[in-house]
Amino acid sequence: MKKHLIIDERGFIMAINTKQPSLIKACINRNSMNHYNRWIFNKLEKFLGTRILDIGSGTGNMIELFLPKAEKIVCLELFPENIEYMKNRFSNNKKVEFLLGDFVSSDICYDIYSFDTITCVNVLEHLEHDFIALKKMKNIVGSKGKIILFVPAFQFLYGTMDIASGHYRRYSPGVLKNYAEALDLKIISNFYINIFGIIPWYVKGKLLKRNKPYSETLNLKKIGTFNKLIPLLERIDDFNPFPVGISEIIVLQKD
Repeated sequence: MKKHLIIDERGFIMAINTKQPSLIKACINRNSMNHYNRWIFNKLEKFLGTRILDIGSGTGNMIELFLPKAEKIVCLELFPENIEYMKNRFSNNKKVEFLLGDFVSSDICYDIYSFDTITCVNVLEHLEHDFIALKKMKNIVGSKGKIILFVPAFQFLYGTMDIASGHYRRYSPGVLKNYAEALDLKIISNFYINIFGIIPWYVKGKLLKRNKPYSETLNLKKIGTFNKLIPLLERIDDFNPFPVGISEIIVLQKD
């Protein structure tokens, strides 16, 4: 697996997966799943402030949903191709600013933005030293500001699709809570979504060992069908009484 090596301010060698050929394709496939993106947004919306730093914005799927209530959104993205895609996508919107760089190692000054929210959706699992990244988020967000993390859940599901997606890990219960406690971050909310994704992910990633991101295992017809089912699945998932789902959301607050 090809990696981009960087060294952070404490001398840690960081390795960010840069398996690029599938990246844009996977992001564009997810563009076709607008109901799934909306599902994620529905879970995050009430925690969002108005001045947002989004780490690892991809092609801007979540940014499009964040925009209506935001005053300012800064999109930090590692890949130039994604930056160019978003610049075209949001070319007429003055609320959005784009920064190119790695979150942990770059010396970008964020003080001028006064962020009240940091969002990190399906990104933390791509960072080798995720705790260091979370510590930096705490240093950047303003007092009483929120850090919203959306990550793949349950390490027992880790398989070939995770590897193909550039995931270093999935998150077992309690891991992010322990990080929060170590950094003196208050836990505002912590829950799981999409119980329906567990079996397909396990079958494709653990049993069939599909060596590609999940969105690339579906053709456009299947993506369209799945997208149409999302509103129903979302309503059913809301009644799930168990702390189980394919993804975990944790919302943290800085004192």
